[in-house]
Amino acid sequence: MASTSKQNEEEIPKCVTLKDFKMGGSIRKVGYAEVFLVRKRGGCDDRKYYAMKRIDTSDNDYKKIEQSVMTEIQVGQKVLGATFFVGLHYVFWSESHVNLVMEYMGGLDMLYLLTKRKNLLERHARFYLAEVLLAIEALHEMGIVHRNINPHNILLDSVGHIGLVNFGSCKQFQPHEEKERNRAFRETLEYMAPEIIKSEGHDMAVDWWSFGILAYDMIVGLTPFERNGGISEDWMYQ
Repeated sequence: MASTSKQNEEEIPKCVTLKDFKMGGSIRKVGYAEVFLVRKRGGCDDRKYYAMKRIDTSDNDYKKIEQSVMTEIQVGQKVLGATFFVGLHYVFWSESHVNLVMEYMGGLDMLYLLTKRKNLLERHARFYLAEVLLAIEALHEMGIVHRNINPHNILLDSVGHIGLVNFGSCKQFQPHEEKERNRAFRETLEYMAPEIIKSEGHDMAVDWWSFGILAYDMIVGLTPFERNGGISEDWMYQ
């Protein structure tokens, strides 16, 4: 894989530019990026709404996340059209940004829902968890481990179906391969499997650990590691 932004830009065809979209308001901020509601101008998808994730390549820290951005592009394109995923329709570089144009879900995210309701009725949790389970299984069948399953990365469409998003921490991983050693993504520590937290070798099982934490959170209203209004990292590391 190319190591510079210029080389990466040449690897992926640019079919659109910023002029092909009418920019709307900001939807959410995700790490180094901001997501905007946009509307397509022209083409077979004229006037269709999308979510455009804009990543600032002029930031001094961009090099630290460049590999993650390329992974997000590759996996996002791979899951395009698959059920329960937010697929990537367009990728292009502007003067100071990488622009990822994704399906617009039109709803909220699971984090917002859990924050508002605290916990869900069992039948509602069962519905959402069934769809998350199918998404994880589909990823694993593609040989991909998500490694960051948490409520912030589960979007909801206008009728309540889920869409898994944010593939920057994914790993192409086949069951017969040696376990992967990688850094922890500490922004969602309480959903991470112990192997990732400790930067130990791990495999596809880490997604099922996160799935279990998610199920607990949906039904109980907090994760198993929350104590006295905070997260007990000592317990998590045991």
